[in-house]
Amino acid sequence: MPDWDMVLYSPQKEREDIQTLVEKAASHGLILTKEDTEYLLAENRVLLHRSHRLAFGKNAAVMLAEKFSRSAYITKRDFLNVVTELTEFFYEMKNETQDSIGDDELIDELFDAFEHRCGGSVELTMSRLENQILRGVTDEPIGEETEDDE
Repeated sequence: MPDWDMVLYSPQKEREDIQTLVEKAASHGLILTKEDTEYLLAENRVLLHRSHRLAFGKNAAVMLAEKFSRSAYITKRDFLNVVTELTEFFYEMKNETQDSIGDDELIDELFDAFEHRCGGSVELTMSRLENQILRGVTDEPIGEETEDDE
């Protein structure tokens, strides 16, 4: 499927977003190559297709990469894998909730859980947030055990 079938966003704007990502990542010590950014864009398109979604605005992988580039737990070696896993989870949650959660809100929740409650564990972050989001529990601290966790 051609790229434009999934992404309805100006290529010029996407290039600007990538440049901003590269600058933000560099300010946090993560140097992203052209290949790294091309990988993120390509993976985002694959995940969009797989989740049957269209993108009308800023690339979710780029938004997640910007946010997570400042994590104390992420290194250059695992950065792209973490962002790709979280992008797939992002689209799953958007679908499961029928887009009732805003992009920024979901990304903020992911980062907060990853950074402050789940010790940098992608799997734990996704598991706990999925449980919280799909149960509709919004004021339960993610890091605390519930009966379901035991």
